[in-house]
Amino acid sequence: MRLSCLVFLLILGWAAAVDFHVIPFDVDPVIRIDGELDDWAAVPNPLTMTDPAHATWGTDDYTGIDDLNGTIQLAWRPAGLFFAAVVVNDVFVQTYTGNAIYNGDHANLFIDLAPQDEPERNALGNGQYHLVISPGNLAEPGSGEILTDPEVYFYVPEGMPHGGQCEVAARRTQTGYIVEVFLPFSLLGSFKARQGKTSIPQSHSLMPIPCPPGSKRLSRRRLWRGNKAGG
Repeated sequence: MRLSCLVFLLILGWAAAVDFHVIPFDVDPVIRIDGELDDWAAVPNPLTMTDPAHATWGTDDYTGIDDLNGTIQLAWRPAGLFFAAVVVNDVFVQTYTGNAIYNGDHANLFIDLAPQDEPERNALGNGQYHLVISPGNLAEPGSGEILTDPEVYFYVPEGMPHGGQCEVAARRTQTGYIVEVFLPFSLLGSFKARQGKTSIPQSHSLMPIPCPPGSKRLSRRRLWRGNKAGG
């Protein structure tokens, strides 16, 4: 049986009278979605999570930053939102696609464009989006593994085109992996981004990692939480 270990949560959001992390505007040249982050070098405000204080659940199974840490970068242009995650992780498994992506390594991104509607609700509804970003299994050529490509899939709203209009790329690193995405704002209904007046409330990035069959690691979940952001 495949055991599940939830390992990384970044919460971005907008809330009145609460400090938030600004999502910078991407200046020329435009960021390329290729899994290489050299074109992010001039983008300010990375979200770096290496402090155990970010762990909010399942911390008894956390052994230190070599076990798990990560850096998130966000940027935007009028056409859409850029997202990049550099994950240091000692366990990496993703063999699933489509609505089964949650069983392996992935990033969940929740976007709330209607925070004024039913602010106390605890289920997704009007103006809210849930998409999942998979780095794929990043199989090496000649490994004999079936290649699972990087993918974006929408869980909410139901019936959304499942990531076909998004760009996504990923690559392995010596200590984990990188996943990079461009999300067109055209997928978010009538939402229009404007410099200095844009907010993307209640957005989250979530990366669970299932332990391989036979792993000695316990079926525990580890939750990492970052700080709020807007743009």
